[in-house]
Amino acid sequence: VRNNILSGSYDMGLLSSKNNTIMNNIMGSGFWAQIHMENSIYNTFQNNTFSSAAYDGVQIYSSNHTTFCNNTLTKSGIFVYESYDNIIKNNTINDKPLIYLENISDYSIVEDVGQIVLVNCNNILIHNQTIINSIQGIELFKTSNTTISECNIRLQEFESVYAAYSNDNLISHCIFSDCNNALGIYCCNHLEINSNYIHSFIYSTPCMIIEDSNYNDIIWNNITDSYLGIELHSSNYNNISYNEIYNLGHGSANGVIRLHGSKFNNITFNNIHNQQRGIDHYDSSDNNLVIRNIDDCGTYYTVVVD
Repeated sequence: VRNNILSGSYDMGLLSSKNNTIMNNIMGSGFWAQIHMENSIYNTFQNNTFSSAAYDGVQIYSSNHTTFCNNTLTKSGIFVYESYDNIIKNNTINDKPLIYLENISDYSIVEDVGQIVLVNCNNILIHNQTIINSIQGIELFKTSNTTISECNIRLQEFESVYAAYSNDNLISHCIFSDCNNALGIYCCNHLEINSNYIHSFIYSTPCMIIEDSNYNDIIWNNITDSYLGIELHSSNYNNISYNEIYNLGHGSANGVIRLHGSKFNNITFNNIHNQQRGIDHYDSSDNNLVIRNIDDCGTYYTVVVD
């Protein structure tokens, strides 16, 4: 597929396809995605231009041996899920390098970049990055012992940081703003999310989603001026403590910390104020909720248990 101008709900879809070459095309906004590829192998994308994705950019699902090189992306990005042995290099996003690392250990990302995707990596340092106007700022997939610190990530269509099946990582002293979610944490254990400033999220979604994830520490964060705060789904033995949470909800009666089917979590010493409701607690038991979490949440309820 060469030398085309493409625009549609999906600019291009590859499903169970192999040995295709897509070169020198211009991909438009793509209502759902510019490229959606699933269960496909040995496909090549080269010298294409991806501009201003309306919703999602380049999705690579369960597709191995993909070559994605020398492409130019603007207000777009890539998302990689259960896809391996890929060659993704020499791409730019918003005039900065798009960094993709796979099976890399003991490495520091020091250049100024536009997006970072890590697959099966270990001990990576991401420090002092400013990432603006991509689909996702940083993705960790099956990546461990990695540090994200002092980064400023804003204006993402989805998460500032997305982590799946990634353990023993640290996210600290970052600023996350104007995204769908600051953090999407899925099937991750032993993460520390520490001393981040999270604000100005305009969508009706939580700033932080923790799903099927256990033994994580969410401490000393400042969460403000957004719709919802922290939401746990089927997540146990997490510690949410010493966070400052205020001015959330934009009039909503939802709690700023919500638990769904989650047990044995420690939620203590948080300063939650200027809210209609504090902690919502659905189908969740054996959690340690200390009332000193709540300050000035009097319009509805401070703690709701269902």
